[in-house]
Amino acid sequence: EQINLESIFKESFITFNDVLETKDIKIVPANINVSLYADKNMIRIVLRNLLSNAIKFSHPGGTIQIFTKSMKSSIEISVKDYGIGMSKERVDDFFQRKLIKSRPGTLDERGTGFGLMICRELIEKNNGKISIKSEYGNGTEVVVELPGHDPTFNDLQSTMNP
Repeated sequence: EQINLESIFKESFITFNDVLETKDIKIVPANINVSLYADKNMIRIVLRNLLSNAIKFSHPGGTIQIFTKSMKSSIEISVKDYGIGMSKERVDDFFQRKLIKSRPGTLDERGTGFGLMICRELIEKNNGKISIKSEYGNGTEVVVELPGHDPTFNDLQSTMNP
């Protein structure tokens, strides 16, 4: 279905309000009032997990940037933190579909290690892609690309207008 990202992000901001206050982390959203075509519940899980990771691995007093970019037939969503980052080996393990061992956050927050793997699966089920740019000690940027409209719409149009 066609969904608006701004409403999903606002739900997530409310969910994480207490931990954001505790860690004094600021979220800076830019251009998040965009629509895309995906399963709303799956995207809600993905965005919540990406925000949770960014918060978990951000230093107290830090900033998380969220922005989107509209492309010809897709929307890019970027969640960027300036926290502890990931080693190249950890990122490589993710793309080789290996289980990433959980590690504590900057205030010793715990996790399971399954979050990013679940995100990748949900994104792929929605005809999307995920990429990770990270450097240990310098933060992480996760970029998700999803269809901007119903991909079957163009197929229908082309069969109706030969």
